[in-house]
Amino acid sequence: METMIENVRTFNAPEIHLCYNREFNPSELPVLNKSDDVYALLLEIWDRDQLQIREDFKVILLNHNSRVLGIYNHTSGGIAGTVCDVRLIMASALKSLATGIVLAHNHPSGNLEPSKADRFLTAKLADACRLFDISLLDHFIISKESYYSFSKNGEL
Repeated sequence: METMIENVRTFNAPEIHLCYNREFNPSELPVLNKSDDVYALLLEIWDRDQLQIREDFKVILLNHNSRVLGIYNHTSGGIAGTVCDVRLIMASALKSLATGIVLAHNHPSGNLEPSKADRFLTAKLADACRLFDISLLDHFIISKESYYSFSKNGEL
């Protein structure tokens, strides 16, 4: 009869390998210094044809110099919402070695006022970020015409 210890010795767990290969030199990465810069970038990367149709959630991953390491397209939802997974957002930040993140989602209705769910998610992600010494710099709600910034409105 095989013992549990013998069983563990023969079990081959897959190795977890972390890597992040940058295709650009850090000096070539865009810098985001103000809210208007973030909004301009978001409009550039967002599928504008979908802004008024479905809610999408994205994460901008930044280094300590506010340079964009990448953008994580987290979820796409429906007309009235999308589901976010804090663990996946944090995994993207950790894997990219981000020291700061900016959250962003759109409201297809065009209403830029944060919902209770938006505020709850922001607080939950702020708590998660603190555990890993990652700065949650802002959370944007965007439309074709404008944006709402949690930071600008004193909510972060």
